[in-house]
Amino acid sequence: MITLKKLSLKIIIFTFVIGMLAILLLCVSKSRIALQENYENDNRVVAGLISNVLDNTFLRPITVAETIARDFTTKEILSIDTQKEAQKIAPLAAEHLKSLRDGFGYSMVYAVSDKSKTFFSVNGISKYIDVENDPAD
Repeated sequence: MITLKKLSLKIIIFTFVIGMLAILLLCVSKSRIALQENYENDNRVVAGLISNVLDNTFLRPITVAETIARDFTTKEILSIDTQKEAQKIAPLAAEHLKSLRDGFGYSMVYAVSDKSKTFFSVNGISKYIDVENDPAD
């Protein structure tokens, strides 16, 4: 026969085991929730970093082009009217384009004057644009 003492001990042990299981399940549940929140926060941070990289990759050339377009020397180079004036300003244009290339870290920089139909590069005048006779232009 089971004595009261043995029954009490079994009930205490059973209650202790059930309590420990409940605490363990609660801890696992809370840990899972915390891990999920951390995972979501990490995803937001990574998404933000990727967004910044994409913005820098795609917006930087546009920003640089806008900056160059507002530059006084660039405006002066592009505003010349004749090819004769283009020849005079060619050394200044080449030097200016070199400084833009080096300053912004690009491998190639050029400018095209619509008025004088002149294509300037870091080497000076690369060519004169002839839309009517040259399909590449």
